[in-house]
Amino acid sequence: MQNLWNGGQRWKQTVVSTSSATLTAAANHVVLVSYAAGVCTITLPDATTCAGVEFEFKKTGSGGSVSVVSVSSQTFDGAASPLASIATQYHTARIMSDGASWIILKSSGAP
Repeated sequence: MQNLWNGGQRWKQTVVSTSSATLTAAANHVVLVSYAAGVCTITLPDATTCAGVEFEFKKTGSGGSVSVVSVSSQTFDGAASPLASIATQYHTARIMSDGASWIILKSSGAP
């Protein structure tokens, strides 16, 4: 894990190179997904335990796709999990917990 600075705010970076990963609110903010052999499933922490926490996902691998899923039937902008797949290299998605579910702040390349 590497610390990054963004406008005076420290972000933590994690690289995922396997087919799945489970995030914690305390450990991850920028998630670079290099796994390229198929679908990489990223499981978010419970949104009710991390209000205001943001995650930014970037697909760095040349193949495969990234699927971001929630727990406990928590939604993304009111839609059921998973967040739309990130299938194109270098495309991103940024989300934030509102204390009950997940809000999509930006999405690049999601179908």
